Amino acid sequence: MLKRRAILSCALLPLAATACASSGSTGNDVTRIAFVQDLTAPDADEHALPALQAAQLAIAMQSSEGVRVELTAFDLAEDPSAVAQIESDPSFVAAIAGPGADGSTMAEAGVPTVSVSTVGPTPDVGAWRRSVAPIEFVADAIVAELEGAEPCVLSEEPAPDPLVGLLTERLGEPSAILHPAETGPFVAGNGCDAVAWAGSPDAGAEVTRSLPGGVAVVGGDRLLDPDFLDAGSAAEGARAACACVDLSTSIDPVAMRFIQDYQSEFGSAPGPYAVEAWDATRLLLGLLAQGTRGERVAAALVQVESLEGLGGTYRFATSGELAEPSGSVGVSELRSGRWVRLGPST
Repeated sequence: MLKRRAILSCALLPLAATACASSGSTGNDVTRIAFVQDLTAPDADEHALPALQAAQLAIAMQSSEGVRVELTAFDLAEDPSAVAQIESDPSFVAAIAGPGADGSTMAEAGVPTVSVSTVGPTPDVGAWRRSVAPIEFVADAIVAELEGAEPCVLSEEPAPDPLVGLLTERLGEPSAILHPAETGPFVAGNGCDAVAWAGSPDAGAEVTRSLPGGVAVVGGDRLLDPDFLDAGSAAEGARAACACVDLSTSIDPVAMRFIQDYQSEFGSAPGPYAVEAWDATRLLLGLLAQGTRGERVAAALVQVESLEGLGGTYRFATSGELAEPSGSVGVSELRSGRWVRLGPST
């Protein structure tokens, strides 16, 4: 399967006040929001892309009144100094942490941050909101789906996130870092009737093709990335837990308009965490529209207790995390090459 481009041309959004990291304006009249990513892991660019695109689209369609807003993307793995750069540049008023990035580093540096990433600890600061459940709750949902099974926990080296360790700890089952060709013998030798996959979508597709018949595959949100579909018919019935909203069957006019606009702009339906990134960006744009700047953005973000978004209402605890994170994790099943949301985790 051809991979979508992770680096977008500034010309893609002709109506937007967006900018690529290498070409953003530095004038004092520009207000900037940083979109931070960690592209270390395999397929990390593909995993973060729907959220990045949704953030770009939100800025394109709702510029703050009287304010020129730019979205500038940073890869924290490629440029470790990005946090200090953002913190020291007064034109950056806030940050969005994309899927797979540790947004706590931005918040602890004093940058008001909204995270759509399941990874990273809760920072001990007020100007922070995470609109998705932490990865521990994704692991819990996967474990619930595997109830009654004898699973093996598998990943590749390096594992893209802490999921493999969390699953091994919760399941107490054999875990291994394997080459796909070794998967079948390992699974058969350990008597596993299911695989808890904690790796990337590309490797997950290879592993799935190598499994003996009748072995179920259950994993996290990376299974929802397009490359996993390269497993073909072998992937039928696989299940994926995601701390994200699926609007694909929504009949709400606002949600349908978002899907239409996103698909028209980028040529594909919104992927995992696109909805959450759209809502996070609109939250920050709303604060800017009230005339907040600098430290006032942080003060305003601290006061946000709930947010009406595309996928429903986000309610935040005083820590900045979701008040009921387990209820925001859903499970999807692959049927005839298409992911179908089954509902909240069992």
